[in-house]
Amino acid sequence: MNDDCANAYLLPTAISCFSAQGTVTGATNSGVSVGSCTGTADDDVWYKFVATKTNPTISLSSISANLSGSGARLQLFSGTCGSLASVACGTTSIASTGLTVGNTYYVRVYSAGSTSLTSATFDICVTDPSPAIVADSTTALFNMDTVAKTLGYPWEITYGPDDSLWITEARGYRVLRVSSSRTTLQQNIAAQQILKLSLGSNGNPGPTFDRSVGTWPQGGMEGLAIHPEFMTNSAKRWVYVAYVYSGTCPSSASSPCIFRSKIIRCRFYFAADAGNPTSLPHRDTLVVLDTVISNLSGSNDHNSGRLKIGPVTEGPDNTYKLYYTIGDMGAGQFNNTTRTNNAQNKDTCEGKILRLNTEPDGDASFGITHDFNTWRQWIPNDNPFTHSTNGLRTPVYSYGHRNAQGLVWGNVNSTWRLYSSEHGDHSDDEVNIIEAGKNYGWPKVAGVADNNYTTADDASDGFTFNNILANQSVSDEITFANANANYKDPIFDFFNWNPAQIETSNTGNIFNWPTIAPSSIDLYTSTQIPGWQNSLLVTSLKYGMFRLKLKSTGDAIDSTICTNAVDTFPLLHSWRVRDIAISPNGGYIWAITDSSGSTSGPTGGFNGSSTSTKSPGMILRLTYKNLMPLPVTFISFSGRLMADKTVELKWEATIDQKHEYFEVEKSVDMSSFVPIGRVYGRPYSLIDPYPVIGNNYYRVKSVDDDGHVFYSKTINIAYHDASIIVSVYPNPVKENLNVKINSNNSGIYDLRVADLAGHLVYQKNITTGNTANLFSVNVRSWAPGVYILKLVSSSNETIWLQKIVRQ
Repeated sequence: MNDDCANAYLLPTAISCFSAQGTVTGATNSGVSVGSCTGTADDDVWYKFVATKTNPTISLSSISANLSGSGARLQLFSGTCGSLASVACGTTSIASTGLTVGNTYYVRVYSAGSTSLTSATFDICVTDPSPAIVADSTTALFNMDTVAKTLGYPWEITYGPDDSLWITEARGYRVLRVSSSRTTLQQNIAAQQILKLSLGSNGNPGPTFDRSVGTWPQGGMEGLAIHPEFMTNSAKRWVYVAYVYSGTCPSSASSPCIFRSKIIRCRFYFAADAGNPTSLPHRDTLVVLDTVISNLSGSNDHNSGRLKIGPVTEGPDNTYKLYYTIGDMGAGQFNNTTRTNNAQNKDTCEGKILRLNTEPDGDASFGITHDFNTWRQWIPNDNPFTHSTNGLRTPVYSYGHRNAQGLVWGNVNSTWRLYSSEHGDHSDDEVNIIEAGKNYGWPKVAGVADNNYTTADDASDGFTFNNILANQSVSDEITFANANANYKDPIFDFFNWNPAQIETSNTGNIFNWPTIAPSSIDLYTSTQIPGWQNSLLVTSLKYGMFRLKLKSTGDAIDSTICTNAVDTFPLLHSWRVRDIAISPNGGYIWAITDSSGSTSGPTGGFNGSSTSTKSPGMILRLTYKNLMPLPVTFISFSGRLMADKTVELKWEATIDQKHEYFEVEKSVDMSSFVPIGRVYGRPYSLIDPYPVIGNNYYRVKSVDDDGHVFYSKTINIAYHDASIIVSVYPNPVKENLNVKINSNNSGIYDLRVADLAGHLVYQKNITTGNTANLFSVNVRSWAPGVYILKLVSSSNETIWLQKIVRQ
């Protein structure tokens, strides 16, 4: 019993009153003086709370007649048990002032009289003052209009390099494409359908489950990613799509739903492209090429399903990699209670982020019967894990995830990072930086490892115990984190409440839970909106969208206190936002809204009978009110000779509203330049399929809609008949960078590495033979950031140029 200070029950603090029932019947005198307070404290009982505001109110209610007749008393203390200082006295309430946020305070309740009482009960709670009501301030920054509607459960919206918006429909099983210049006047025009997956045979290509009855999988058709060379290399107009293709879901509250998911690679054809398979007149279309991976687990809960492609080529094969979020299947909750939660099992793909090839690497499968062998050519050879029993390389990149529906690559302070947003359970939605081989804790840690979930939190404090996540015992979050060297905390969580707050808020309406239900994440990098550059935008299925300003290092939020880390005004506060896309100039944000408010479990305001949501199934366009033209500035321009004897050119630039396109020009004598291709959107890159033997000079011309032009610097890529092919890996790199040079002839070269300011950090004179030559460069002493590697011939011609990233 809480008969003395040492055994005080913990009370939650919240805006609403979450009452704990108590009694002074049978209590004895704790021996602590009443001081200036009144009454005899011979039957006192004790409580404690952690102050989250300076002025909470402690209240008694439902006071029984016996206690009321004797006179109920309250006394508030600061300090610690054995060294208490009286702060305030009261009868049925204390309105405190001047408390220190974060400190623990003690409250005792007793009867004023000295007679022992029977049935002397009461309810007690601690409430914080209500915050000021802030109206949705989206219109303070943006003009908002609807540019498309009646979409079939939109899931993904991506701004493509063709200056179009690409959308997936979760239940329509369609890929749609609309112009980024579409306005509200065109909202009733149907979006262009470029792919429709109809019911298939064995999931080829479309779903085979009965979509008219039972429970749907979470999502359906989900993530979409466009290959970085989509606009610059017609042979790689590849688009990747993830979707659930088979399974069953019994209409039973206690039966798990078992589905299967896959990722496919498609080839896009513009109407005028050679080989377009559509009938005349040809139209834009997306054609299924092959399957990247199949037989992935699926569910009606926690499928996750985001797809992103890394911004730079990686690995020994020097290709782009595909990243895919796959949740824990909702294992351990609701109708999936009996399903095993495998988020900590590195041999499975559940509760993970996967890393896959964007094109097969040629590895042949062999005698082992296993999915990781079947899809071996799509699994990178430098992934961090191998299967514990068969030794096969797995697609797992990171583990310990619950339901990561947000994924975005971002470059801050010259370092690329993979940011993710993830649904928490009853609290602690996460924002993470994803790294190879890291463990993000679930279901042994929710949010940061701080023991707000722990086995020690049993029912003795008078509340529902808080020691179970995903139907598993949490044990101790801090101990788990310390025992796992690869464990990584989130950089932010919504919201890190203490145990008592979580326990008493996790009943009834989902909107009382300290979560936002993060559905996606993006990085705003433009200078268009003051103060927004390098801000993470986290969309919410409950509260619209949050903005988290990153520190200049890019690896942390600028505050650990929510009210200082997010905007003081809500954005899209009444909408259930599924995903967003941002224009290159930062002046436009497109948001897709859910078609329904139903969720996989208790939905509070969306209780199953009322699943309506604001502006369902629409594309909303937010236009920054003070949209200003930004001057075109070339940040970087580089090129390299590829293994297939083509030249890859890449550049980064800031553009303004008047910018129309980039045009790449080429010269062999630095005098006469001719155009070789145009680029209309990101990524800014182009392939020259026909470099000449000798020097190839390139420059990029920016063209505005008024005819104004601006040029980049000129670079030279030398191509020799005695072909030299350079492979640089791993990239990004932490310790040792391997430089492999394949040459038909021997030669003497200068290997140089410089930072973006041109400062040389490494130089070595090397001699190659007429075979493969491997050199190792120790990069441990280099500061994290972006560097340029250059191989120069004895005649001072640049043979190879490549960007590398030091992590």
